[in-house]
Amino acid sequence: VVDWSSDVCSSDLPRAMNPALTINPDNGFIHIVTSDSVLVIDSGLRQHHAAVLLAQFYQSELDHHNGYLWQVYQGASIDGHPAGFSLCFHSGELIQIHFGLSAPAIDTENDWPTKESIEQEIDFLNDAFSRQLSRSFEHGEAQFSWGTAWARFDAKGFSASSGIRYAG
Repeated sequence: VVDWSSDVCSSDLPRAMNPALTINPDNGFIHIVTSDSVLVIDSGLRQHHAAVLLAQFYQSELDHHNGYLWQVYQGASIDGHPAGFSLCFHSGELIQIHFGLSAPAIDTENDWPTKESIEQEIDFLNDAFSRQLSRSFEHGEAQFSWGTAWARFDAKGFSASSGIRYAG
């Protein structure tokens, strides 16, 4: 069983390997602190600028050919734990960001994560969001003037779902 609390995982996962990803509570902007700069992902980010700004983290892209395009990035960290994020663009403009932790050892059944390990990831993300955004995530979601942040169980996908959806 993986315990996502910082006390247990701090010895299991390297702390300084990936740049820190944080969320600004005033505007929902994402900051990624690298060794030589602070990268800012803001709600007005355009798709063609994202790939250049975040080139060192870029993994892939999926164009749904209906105005929605996802860009996938890896190599950041959330509260010291390896993480990735996906940017969702509609008509070229950023509308939401999804986050995911990269867990080296989680409980599985038939090569799928157990619900308990997924819930531990969600609890960890809710705690991280609560600290970063100065709000309670007791119910897995918080509303802001700039949008919504969430971390909760997705029963349809049987996975953790977490991210930011910017207000339109």
